[in-house]
Amino acid sequence: MKNICFCMLISLFMSYSNLSFSAKNYTNVTIKDVILNLDTGVHFRINETMIDDENCGSIRWFKVESGSQYEKEAFAILLAYEAQRQVITIQISGCAGGYPRLHYIY
Repeated sequence: MKNICFCMLISLFMSYSNLSFSAKNYTNVTIKDVILNLDTGVHFRINETMIDDENCGSIRWFKVESGSQYEKEAFAILLAYEAQRQVITIQISGCAGGYPRLHYIY
């Protein structure tokens, strides 16, 4: 009986942990456009195909969350990668204002 309860507890924990990490990685992509909208913040597109797994509504643009501690740094990094046409890896997690939200830049 203990083994069954233990297995059920482990299964529940594993299924919860899979649900809480719904981030998507885009590897080896290039930045197409970066814009700074004074009302809504930093938005950017990639040259490669974008998939809206988060169901945020946008199928063309990503967003750096407004007010983020590293918003200015993310804007600078995205501009530099766009200007140099360098490949980059980004991770998207959740939504911000109807756009997939940038979570990490690698």
